[in-house]
Amino acid sequence: MTITPSIPIPPSRRLPAPLDQTPPPTILFGPPPPPAVFGSSRTGSSAFGDDPAAGPSMPEVGDVFVGFRLVEELGRGTFGRVFLAHQLDLASRPVALKVTLRPTREPERLARLQHLNVVPVYSVHAVGPMQLICMPLRGRRTLADVLKSHRGSSGGWSKKTRALRGSTTVTTKVRPQKTAPAPTPTPAADVPDDLVGNPVAVLRVLSQLAAGLDHAHGRGILHLDIKLGNVLLADTGEPMLLDFNLSTDATEASRELVGGTVQYMAPEQLLDLRTRGHGGVDARTDLYALGVVAFELLAGEPPFPGSSRALANFDSLMAARQAGPPDLRAANTAVTPAVDAIVRKLLAPDPADRYQTAADLKEDVDRQLADRPLRFARERSVAERARKWRRRNPRLLVGGVIAAVVLAAGGSASYAVQAADGRSTAEAHLKAQTTTELLHPLRIDLTTTDDPLAVARGMSRARVLLSDYGLADDPNWRERDTLRRLPHDRRAALTADLGEVALLYASARLAESRVEPGPDGDAVRNDAARFAHAATACFAEAPPALVRLLREFGLSAAEPGPPSTPRDHFLNAVEDFRAARTAEAAAALEDVTFADPTHAAAQFLLATCRDRLGQADAAVERYAVAAALLPRDLRTYRHWGRAELNAKRPDRALKVFDRSVRRMEGVEPGADFRDLRGSARLAVGDYPGAADDFTVAIRSGVRPVASFLGRAAARDASGDPAGAAADRRALASVTPVRAVDWLERGLAIEAHDPTGARRDFEKAVAGGAATPDAFRALLRSVLGHTNDAEAALHAAEEAVYRFPGRAEFHAARALALARLGRAAEARDAVAASAARQPTDLDSYRLAAALARSSNPADQTAALQWLRQAYLAGVRNVSRYESDNDLAALRETPEYREFRAAAVELMRK
Repeated sequence: MTITPSIPIPPSRRLPAPLDQTPPPTILFGPPPPPAVFGSSRTGSSAFGDDPAAGPSMPEVGDVFVGFRLVEELGRGTFGRVFLAHQLDLASRPVALKVTLRPTREPERLARLQHLNVVPVYSVHAVGPMQLICMPLRGRRTLADVLKSHRGSSGGWSKKTRALRGSTTVTTKVRPQKTAPAPTPTPAADVPDDLVGNPVAVLRVLSQLAAGLDHAHGRGILHLDIKLGNVLLADTGEPMLLDFNLSTDATEASRELVGGTVQYMAPEQLLDLRTRGHGGVDARTDLYALGVVAFELLAGEPPFPGSSRALANFDSLMAARQAGPPDLRAANTAVTPAVDAIVRKLLAPDPADRYQTAADLKEDVDRQLADRPLRFARERSVAERARKWRRRNPRLLVGGVIAAVVLAAGGSASYAVQAADGRSTAEAHLKAQTTTELLHPLRIDLTTTDDPLAVARGMSRARVLLSDYGLADDPNWRERDTLRRLPHDRRAALTADLGEVALLYASARLAESRVEPGPDGDAVRNDAARFAHAATACFAEAPPALVRLLREFGLSAAEPGPPSTPRDHFLNAVEDFRAARTAEAAAALEDVTFADPTHAAAQFLLATCRDRLGQADAAVERYAVAAALLPRDLRTYRHWGRAELNAKRPDRALKVFDRSVRRMEGVEPGADFRDLRGSARLAVGDYPGAADDFTVAIRSGVRPVASFLGRAAARDASGDPAGAAADRRALASVTPVRAVDWLERGLAIEAHDPTGARRDFEKAVAGGAATPDAFRALLRSVLGHTNDAEAALHAAEEAVYRFPGRAEFHAARALALARLGRAAEARDAVAASAARQPTDLDSYRLAAALARSSNPADQTAALQWLRQAYLAGVRNVSRYESDNDLAALRETPEYREFRAAAVELMRK
């Protein structure tokens, strides 16, 4: 099942996006780029040449351009080039720098993706109308380069095709680079030099590309230009989808009309061009193009001809696709019927006959690689299915047959088997190590309650990880090489880690189901239950948290036992953290970090608990530990700096932010980071620096209200009242989109426009991404009007449903019920809040709720809660005297005695 979060996903930080050096013809629609002026090398010159009025000029090799020295041109496309560059202000590290003559939405789309098989970015820069995208340099070859190298410089493809027939593997010779050689890369274990024509190697590439596409499609991004030249082969072996320049957002009501590369276009994409946007392209369009890539790698040539001029003969292009691809097995007899069935299903003319999702494609490909029957494509060959069965069940073969095979194969076969066995074992260990490194950031993602972005990212990562191991999908997942080839202790530890991920994923999905009404919520809940059940197979003894989750789904009647391991304590702490039982969570996390100080997720969550409990110094200490354990996770520094800001230490916060920039080796900080750093700079008097940070945050659009207010304050303080006024005018025209935008605008106008603020708060809680802060603001607004108790009750009950562990929402519900005269229900809500560590304001609301009752016992309890609120910090006695909720309580002698004592204490 594909998870589609409602918010964008930030990019990962792994691989590059060079253009292919000899791209197939690409058709673009839309406004033409500004005229380019190409000249000779101009080291240190302006991007606009000597005369800015002459228009932008594409930089050349040898230039120093926006802090990058351009060393070599890696490739070029219609409107841009990709250079090997050295980033001068970061130890001249090598990067790939993509320069286009007009801005594109490619960085914005990539910012929503984070996957090993999708190219990321380091940073984005604007120079006049030009756009620069800085990416890590992890490889030079694309699949187009591999195919071109395989064909060779002479002889054409026909000889290669004849060589393919009757052979599973093909030896290729890579032509030498004309440029200076780069440092020797790590061999690509998953992408051998004999990729072309090798069905197993092609399927491995196809599986990884399907995983990357599934991730992109799950976030609404259609690539629409998948081709050999847009798949990078990283030096570490991963095939990477790159060049999202023509991508489109399927979630938007309207989209730009774009083209693609003709020979890779599905019928509906051709029709889309013909009808100016009415062809009905969707995720299956990308899968068709992926089928063309697979066919070309297996057969050595594309299934359909195509060029930019071919669009003039639209009918012939459509007719060729409707007739289906040529006979793949005739071009390459190493292709089995099952592999042919996979490719033909991808290239079905009718989208309804194709794989419906990239996840479905990946499942069939992985099944074929594991010698299992296909699930979605029709497997016609009985003989091939029998061979698969024999390979899955080698022990059932007759011993004499095995001996004969071994004798016939000879020593070379024995050597090949040993080599393959060693490679599989090494791959299993490498994958286990990668999983371990991912575990702590994933734990944090899946347990975050106030950051919908992190939760969505965590669920996506968890789903990919668990699917890779086959958990919840493959009943025989324990027998896969990725686990079976590990030593017993390592296998047991990894299995338990996967069970923990499945449990955390199920808990996050359960929380998600509570904000999805009707059948959609039921589907999410069922998915959560499926993974909770799958987690039971991962533990010798189910953790207490898992037992409670199974009981929630009605899958177990067992009683949970006490926690006995650090993992048990951590999972119990996560339960408490989610339910806002902050003190209990902190106590459990103390046990975990005492037993294992390197448990990064526990340190981070403990810091967050200390922060929520108002223990600023303890929070700072733990965030510092988490940052040391997760040096590449920027959010540890972000939270650490924010804790310093909350403790009124902006100078120390600024040091934390600056340290994180150095530690991240130039990775561009996110907008929320810049927003926080802007606040710190504003507080220490660095007004120009603060304005710069807020400007970057404004451009990103992540928190426009807070960023505009911050920059206005910085400009006011630096003597720029006109700029500050312009920011405040711009703020008035901001149209909020996300929950945080509505919340921050409501907070900004609450003092002078409480009615408008309430409308904004209502919008902030209307979607599934609403945070406790949004509900807190709305409840403050509606409870401020005693004649609107019905609206207050509705908001409080929604907040209690979303966040059942928060005392403040139970207290708000108690007050709303009391105002409606429902005293018994109010009393129950008071008890629910009292069991969840109420704060000073909560105590005051509980006092107000009970004070409305005519029951003497309730009046006594109300005065006790009022005393607690006073001692905790609510000491505005004049508020007590004017609050209508306390009117009956003020008539009692006990209240008058309390008031007199409070007034006397204030005088002292």
